[in-house]
Amino acid sequence: MPFKERTEAQAVARRVLISGPPNSFKTTSLLTWPRPIHIVSFPGEKGWETIPVGVEGVHPYVWEIDDPSKVSAASVVAEVEKLTIEILTGKKGEVQTFAGDGLHKLYDWYYKRARVDIDDAPGMSDDQKDIRAYGNPQGGAFKGFLDFLHKILHSTVPYVAMTVWEDPEKDDAQSKDRNAPMHVFPALPGKIAKRIVGEFSSTVYAEVTSPVADLQGSVKGTWQIRPGGKVWGVGVKAPVEIAKTLPKYIAQDFPTLERLLKGEK
Repeated sequence: MPFKERTEAQAVARRVLISGPPNSFKTTSLLTWPRPIHIVSFPGEKGWETIPVGVEGVHPYVWEIDDPSKVSAASVVAEVEKLTIEILTGKKGEVQTFAGDGLHKLYDWYYKRARVDIDDAPGMSDDQKDIRAYGNPQGGAFKGFLDFLHKILHSTVPYVAMTVWEDPEKDDAQSKDRNAPMHVFPALPGKIAKRIVGEFSSTVYAEVTSPVADLQGSVKGTWQIRPGGKVWGVGVKAPVEIAKTLPKYIAQDFPTLERLLKGEK
């Protein structure tokens, strides 16, 4: 049965995207999600060193290959999709949370696959091939990437969390002005950068404070959960009466986000 009547009013924040610059605790914060959690470090992502090994309920998957120059983009995409489906269907064991680390890196592979497929197309310039490879909702990397993402987001796994770098986007994409107003969105190309915010139930922005002047030089991480300032590519879906009470910043802690979106103190 493809449709399921929604009866649990408090089922919130089941699909969360964390955007932010490098070293802003995005990967580390994944460990605050319910376990067992399966964390896939998408090929090319470098943040996997912060994922602990040998910890009960934490299952990390890191891409390794002897000679990256000999691997095709199509084979990388196929391997990622195969592993992901195995996790989502329980073939890798019980799963409460599926986490994908480095969504921007995954998109690159879909683009490279699409680009290779049209390399030999006659009568097309490199620029035209690039545009065709990036694609649109009907084809190219755009369609392949979002089709795969939709399979994850519509799966029966209770929780999904993903990380992505951030990047400034022009408010008016057609503007040629070098000084055109810009705001921060997830680091994905073209229309996907803004569209992806709506694909998740919540999109948060990770930041860290300046190092505290103590012997440890410690820093604290926060999530911005409401648009404002330089960051527009965030937002949470919640009933209006709850949404209007939400703070702009919270600690990088999933139980805190979930509690707030349920209207609990």
